[in-house]
Formats: sequence, C-alpha cells, structure tokens
Amino acid sequence: MLSFIRSGRARKAMAAALAATFVLSVAGCGQKQQQGGNKAALVKTMKVIKRDTPLVYDYTGFVQAQQEMELKAQVSGQITAKYFKGGDNVSAGQTLYAIDQRTYQANVLNAQAGLANARAALANAALNAERYSTLYAQNAISKQVLDNAIMQRDQAQASVNAQEAILENAQINMTDTSVSAPFSGRIDTTALEVGNYVTAGQTT
Repeated sequence: MLSFIRSGRARKAMAAALAATFVLSVAGCGQKQQQGGNKAALVKTMKVIKRDTPLVYDYTGFVQAQQEMELKAQVSGQITAKYFKGGDNVSAGQTLYAIDQRTYQANVLNAQAGLANARAALANAALNAERYSTLYAQNAISKQVLDNAIMQRDQAQASVNAQEAILENAQINMTDTSVSAPFSGRIDTTALEVGNYVTAGQTT
C-alpha cells in the first residue's frame, strides 16, 4: 500500500515537472517570436523617372579639310619675316611670309626708268613723223624719208609697250615677296623659318 502511494506521488510530481517545463518552453518561444517581429528591416528606395535615353554610336573615321592647297613661293629669295605659328587660324589675305625685297625693288626702279626713256623716244619719233608728213605734203622730202620716220615712230611705240610689260612684271614680283593666305583656315606646320632661302615655283 505504501509502495503504491509513493509510486502515485512520484507520477504526479513527474507530471507537474513536465507541465512546468512545457509552459516555460512555450513562453520562451513566444518571447522570441515577439522580439523577432518588432525588429525593422532596412530597405533602399529609388524614385522612378520616365525620360528618353540617348543612343550613342562610335565610329572610326578621319577629318579632311573642305579647302586645301599648298602655297609655293612665286619668287626666289631669303625669308626675312614669318607672321604665324603652325596650327594658327589665319584669315584670307593675311601675310604669312616676307621675302627679301631689295632685288625686286631695284628691278621696279630700272623698269620705271626704261619706260620713261621709251616714252621720251616715242614722243620724239612721233614729232618727226608728223613733221615729215607735212614736208612730204609740200613735196619737200621723198616718200622713203617719210616711211622711215613712221617706222621709227612705230618702233618707239613697241618699245614703250615692252617697257610697260617689264614694269608690270617687276611690280608683280615685288608683290609676290609678300606671301599671303589665299583663304581663311588653319595653317599647317612648316619647317621654313626666317633666314631660309626659297626658290620660285619649288619651295612649298
């Protein structure tokens, strides 16, 4: 009888202990779930904007000038001045180089003197031709003398024309001692500097 009572008490004590353990376990899980539910999660947000996206294409190519030319010296001589640097932008008519003018100035002066002499000779020949025409009309000279006077006048006129052409050519050469840009643009690099000698029609 005593053994049975002890056995019944033991069972009740064991059952009470198990019940207490279960209650504690359930309570612990509830606290963990409650603590986990209160923790906030960090989320990164971004504003959405509607707009066009440009399309960019890359191509391989090269740049070529719309106008391009090589400048060649029109007269020979030594470069006395340079008015630009390689890569500069220049304007049409802008002076780029100056070539020694002394020889060409002398040629202009000589041509002017030659033209003056030729015009003087023409004036004298024209007076003679006019005088001989009057004498021929009076039967004072022969036709041959008059023809010679007219021929000398025509030769003097031809000499004047030749001297005018020489002077014009000398003046052109004088102008060509100043090398100018034919149009506006960017000028390339060049190895020519002050002191270099250039040759007409050859030096670029």
